[in-house]
Amino acid sequence: MIKVTNNTKDFIEKQCGEIFIYGAGNAGYWVGNYMNRCGVDFSAYFDKKINHEEATYNGKPVISIERLKEYKGRSIRIIVTPKCYENVLADLLWLDHLYEFHALCLIPRFKHLSTHEEGYHINKLLSYFRGLLFVGTTPTILCNSCIGGQIYDAIDRTLLTPTVNVGIEPRDFLRLCKKPNHYLSIDAEELHWVRSFGNPGREYDDLCTRIDDIEVIFAHTDSSEGVLERWNYMRKKVNWDRVIFLLTEQPTQDNIPFDVLNTFFSLKGEKLFINNHSFISGGADYESVYIPNAEWITGRDSAIENYFDLLGWMNGDYKKYVG
Repeated sequence: MIKVTNNTKDFIEKQCGEIFIYGAGNAGYWVGNYMNRCGVDFSAYFDKKINHEEATYNGKPVISIERLKEYKGRSIRIIVTPKCYENVLADLLWLDHLYEFHALCLIPRFKHLSTHEEGYHINKLLSYFRGLLFVGTTPTILCNSCIGGQIYDAIDRTLLTPTVNVGIEPRDFLRLCKKPNHYLSIDAEELHWVRSFGNPGREYDDLCTRIDDIEVIFAHTDSSEGVLERWNYMRKKVNWDRVIFLLTEQPTQDNIPFDVLNTFFSLKGEKLFINNHSFISGGADYESVYIPNAEWITGRDSAIENYFDLLGWMNGDYKKYVG
C-alpha cells in the first residue's frame, strides 16, 4: 500500500519505519545533507540510474528500487525528491503491486505562498530541516516585496512583519528603513486602488494605503477585506531586537538608483539586496549581502543552497558571503 503526505514534521517525528530517499540527484543530496546535520537517520537512497551497488551518497548506499522486494510486508518511509514525483509514485505503485510492501511517501507538493498554485517545491520541504537548525530569535524582515514572506517560509518561521505581499517603491522603502519606529507606529487607515506597482504591462489594479509620506501597495489580493487589519496587527509583532532590511528589484522595474543603493547599504544593521538586473553592487560592511537573482531565494525547483546558504547567513555567518 502506498500513502502520500506533504507534512514533513509529521512524517519525520510521528510516523514509523525505516526512511529512504528516492532520487540520488541534487534535491536528494540536500535532503540527505540536512537529515545528517539534523541527526535524522535514513537507510539509503533509491535511484533508477544506479550503476554500482557499492556507490554512496551523503555517506549512505545508493541502491536499486528493485531492492524494495526485500521489504515485502514491511512498513517503510520514502522521501520522494525528483520533480517528476508523479512518475515516481507510478513506479512505486507498480512495485507495491509486485512486492506488497507498505510505504508512506513524503511528496514535495505544496501551495505557493503568494499565488496559491500547487506544485513541486523542494524548498518548502527543506524548510522543516532549516527550521530545526535555525538559531536565535525569529527576526523581523522589512521588505519592499513579497520575497520577505518567502524567506520566512523557507526557514519555517512565523511571520513577524507587516511587509508581506507588498510593493513599496525603493525611495519610500528607504524612508521606512531609516525610521521604522516612526512608520510602524502609525495605523494604516484608508485604502485606494492604483495600477500595478512597477509593472506597466499588467491590466489590473492593486490596493494601496499611505502611511505618512510613504505608499504601501498590497499585492496578491483582489479584496480589501482584512488588509488594513492585517497590516496594523503585524506592525505590532515586530522583533525590535533583530530587524533585517531586504531590498529587492523587480524584473519589470528600472534599476534601483545608485544613490538609493548606497544609502541602503550604509544603514546600520543587517541588510540583504536582491538584484534582477545586470549590474553588480557590493555591501558596505559585513552585515550587507548582495544576491544577483531573486530565483536564488524564490525558486521552487532548485534548493536555495545551490546558490546561497540562506540559513547560514541568517544564523550570523556574514563574513562567509561578502568581502
